[in-house]
Amino acid sequence: MHTLGDGAQDRLTARVYTRAPRPDELQMEKVPGVVYYHGGGYAFGAPDTEVQLCSLVASRLRVVVVHVCYREAPQHPHPAAHNDGKQGFEWVVDNAKRLGIDPEQIVLVGLSCGAGIAASTALRVCNEDAERLRAEAERVQGDAEKRTDEDRSPRPAKRRRTNEDESSNSSVQSWRGTVLEATEVKSSDDFPPEAKVYDRSAPLAGRKDQKARIKGVLLAVPWLMQESSFPYDKFASREATSRVQCAEAAGMSKPVYDRLAEWLGAKDPNDPLLNVPLAKDKELARFPRTALMISGMDFFRDDGLLFGHKLKSLGVPRRLHLFKGMPHGFRKYDDLWSSKRFDELFLLLINWALDRTVSSVDTRAHIEQRELANPPGKMSQESRMQEPPFSTRYSGPAETM
Repeated sequence: MHTLGDGAQDRLTARVYTRAPRPDELQMEKVPGVVYYHGGGYAFGAPDTEVQLCSLVASRLRVVVVHVCYREAPQHPHPAAHNDGKQGFEWVVDNAKRLGIDPEQIVLVGLSCGAGIAASTALRVCNEDAERLRAEAERVQGDAEKRTDEDRSPRPAKRRRTNEDESSNSSVQSWRGTVLEATEVKSSDDFPPEAKVYDRSAPLAGRKDQKARIKGVLLAVPWLMQESSFPYDKFASREATSRVQCAEAAGMSKPVYDRLAEWLGAKDPNDPLLNVPLAKDKELARFPRTALMISGMDFFRDDGLLFGHKLKSLGVPRRLHLFKGMPHGFRKYDDLWSSKRFDELFLLLINWALDRTVSSVDTRAHIEQRELANPPGKMSQESRMQEPPFSTRYSGPAETM
């Protein structure tokens, strides 16, 4: 366990999971990092409740998993959890070398409300990165313009050589050799390479000059919006939304949601941290590659579907998988075939978020994936079509939107 922060109010903990390297991995100095946020309605969950999943990820994917144990409601109302989530990410970045993490290979992973924390952290970090790049570009451009103005200033006129010049010291001769004619800069193409003007409107995730700190994001059964901000007007009817269809569903019902939202204690239910899918397009366009795992009978189903559709429309790389007919939090039932499939997709989608090949997954995952693709009993053609392709580079589960 690691302690984050110094003061009593800022005292947070993080549990780090690593795997003992095999002989062929001893030369690997750095591995990817996974910053994990647990679920529990902002009120439940502890380090010990996440041991199974975090250990699975660390051992099978050869990554370092850092479980950020954020403060929980109602003792610590909003925005404590979201601020802790971002502070935890910053701590991982600052201590990447000590943890053996490659700072350019960090993904955020969250379940349920933890997915909301991961999403808000990604939104804030990507916006900060964009502003930092913009400030750097403006500084470099200003320096280039200053140098250009100096080059345009009048230079001493060349004079005819005399005998006195021949006897002058070498410094004067050196100065004479550096006299240049002033040239007019006609366009930004005439600036030196380091002074190129960046396109401020271009999304951060799509620019070659990006210095983003988050490689990708995985959101599982995500709670991304508050009831008062839910965009019912974007659906065919109010009754067509998961907030109505699944109001009495197992795992998460409307009464349970209302109680958790009350404990969360958000003074402004429209806070952008609690409603990431409703952020401005230019902010969402900066999002890193994002994978979503959604339950079909989940009160929060449309939170994930709407966010996935939004990212796709903005050109952000994304993968989305829908577990049809499954309720919120079904993964807690280990004996379900869908729970086993959840684990395998969880691993594969983290690999996709890292933009790694399938071969990065432990061999056991390959074997079990083939077994999952052909479970005992007869499968429907529709179920077979939903199985993820197995190729050299994982292309993600079947798209639903």
